[in-house]
Amino acid sequence: MDMPALYSEGDTIKAAQMMEAMGVGCVITLGGDGTNRAVAKGSSSIPIVAVSTGTNNVFPTMVEGTLAGLAAGLVVQGGLELSEVSVISKMLEIYIDGQYEDMALVDVALSRERFVATRAIWDMNTIYEVFLTRAEPSS
Repeated sequence: MDMPALYSEGDTIKAAQMMEAMGVGCVITLGGDGTNRAVAKGSSSIPIVAVSTGTNNVFPTMVEGTLAGLAAGLVVQGGLELSEVSVISKMLEIYIDGQYEDMALVDVALSRERFVATRAIWDMNTIYEVFLTRAEPSS
């Protein structure tokens, strides 16, 4: 892809936008929840085969790489019907004062803290509301 690398989440978002414009039929991601969130921010219409390589993942799955590649290839070539081998994932859109700000694939937590440096919340007492896209014992 012909684009400058700025080494930020924006690179992934831009790449997904470009792939959507190019008509890419499927994307295989290697990463965790954050990587897949960035891809989904760039394109929510391209099917994603999310291969888990991050930590504490909820969105991607543990799948063997060869199988992921074969599945993606079969979907793109029409050998597998997308509706039979995929699910549409829920997505949370965040609006502040009616203005779109961001999105999440897993959760949104509202905290009383004004600044969260690493986006990790260490004191559960600061959380006053949580929105989840899924609730599974294994996730």
